[in-house]
Amino acid sequence: MNKAGLKAIVRDGLDDPNVLGRIACKLRDDDSLVQAHNDGRDFRVGWGQHLGYLRCTIFVGATDDALAQIDIHDDGDVRVEAWEPLSVTISPSEDLICLTRFRLG
Repeated sequence: MNKAGLKAIVRDGLDDPNVLGRIACKLRDDDSLVQAHNDGRDFRVGWGQHLGYLRCTIFVGATDDALAQIDIHDDGDVRVEAWEPLSVTISPSEDLICLTRFRLG
């Protein structure tokens, strides 16, 4: 997945009134983050390899506060912790992780 493909994914559905923003990046790649938000927020991604799983943390701006933490285990299990309403799509075949943030209520 290249930057143009990530940008297309992020723009898709962004005009939905229930969507606050979208974030997409390649798996295991801190530098591939592409994002667009209707509320002006900014996020960054951090990847870490742990014993038995890969952890993706989406941080709020330059802070250590997290929007979401996604653990992708070697056996295929996935654990997600999120601190606001969102959906997560992980596609190993596309080398992609995508988060869609939603409005409350």
